[in-house]
Amino acid sequence: MYCEESLLDIKKAYYDDLDNYIYYFSEGEVGDEKLNFTILPAEYQRVKDLYNYKGVEVDIEDKEYAYISIYGISNDRIIHKYIASIIIDGDNFYREEYSRMDTIHVTVLSGDQKEFITSLIK
Repeated sequence: MYCEESLLDIKKAYYDDLDNYIYYFSEGEVGDEKLNFTILPAEYQRVKDLYNYKGVEVDIEDKEYAYISIYGISNDRIIHKYIASIIIDGDNFYREEYSRMDTIHVTVLSGDQKEFITSLIK
C-alpha cells in the first residue's frame, strides 16, 4: 500500500492538535466510553493545560485510590487520546505518570488543576 508522505504529515498534525478532540471523563483508572461524561467546550483550555502541566513529581505508595480518567476522541472519531489519569487521595490530587513495583510516580497538581477536577466530579 502506498501513501503519500505529505498526507501522513497532515494527519499527524491533525491528531497532535488538541483542538481537534471532544473531551470526556469517567471514574476509574481507564476511561470507560459507556460510563463517561462530556466535558463542556468552555473547559477545553483547562483540559489542554492539564495535559501540558509540568509540576513537582514524587512517588506515592501503590494502593487503592479513587481515579478519574480524562481522554479525548478526535472529531473524526478515529483516535482516542489519553489526557490523564487523576489520582485522588483525600485532599491530594495527582496526575499519574507511571507505576513501579510498589510506588506510583505522579505529578502533584496545582490548586487550579485541583479546582478543575473537583468541578468535573461535582
